[in-house]
Amino acid sequence: MTLRQVEVAGAEPYRVWIGHGALARLEEELGDRSCFVVTDPEVERLHGARLGVLASAPCRLIERGEDGKTLHSLGETLEALAEAGLGRDGVVVALGGGSVGDHAGLAAALYMRGVD
Repeated sequence: MTLRQVEVAGAEPYRVWIGHGALARLEEELGDRSCFVVTDPEVERLHGARLGVLASAPCRLIERGEDGKTLHSLGETLEALAEAGLGRDGVVVALGGGSVGDHAGLAAALYMRGVD
């Protein structure tokens, strides 16, 4: 699989990187910005050793699937973001797809009225 960049249109356009090498590309894209990782236990088990710069970032593990998309879990993620001290210039990284992306995206949109 090759690394692909997808341009997502909207009020604030953004890029999504998909494929082999995406974690390395993420490190380059983040630069020195602080980040917070949202993932699930299985993705962490499979890819945690390859996190690079993300290995030292605060991380929140959520349950897989729809069980991870509850108001209670979202509230815990928002509290974890605040406890980690993520600033307005910080980035919430969804490591995984599906429910992880949904959860992380909503948390990022709500936290401090929206962070990347």
